[in-house]
Amino acid sequence: QAEEEAQRRAVREAAERAEREAAEARRKAEDERHRHEDEAKRKAETEAKKRFGEGEQPSAARPATAAPSAPAP
Repeated sequence: QAEEEAQRRAVREAAERAEREAAEARRKAEDERHRHEDEAKRKAETEAKKRFGEGEQPSAARPATAAPSAPAP
C-alpha cells in the first residue's frame, strides 16, 4: 500500500510539474509574441518618421475614419 501511495504521489507531482512547465511555456510564448509586436511597431514608426521627413504624413498621424456618431436625443 505504501508503494501505491508513493506511485500516486509521483504521478501527481509529475502532472503538477507538467502543468507548471506548460504554463511557463505559454507565458514565454506570449512574451515573445509581444516582443515581436513591439519590434514591428518600432519599425513601422521609424519608417513613418523617415517618410514624414521626406514630406509624407506618417500613417499614425492620419485622421482615423470614425463611425458616424448617434444623433443626440
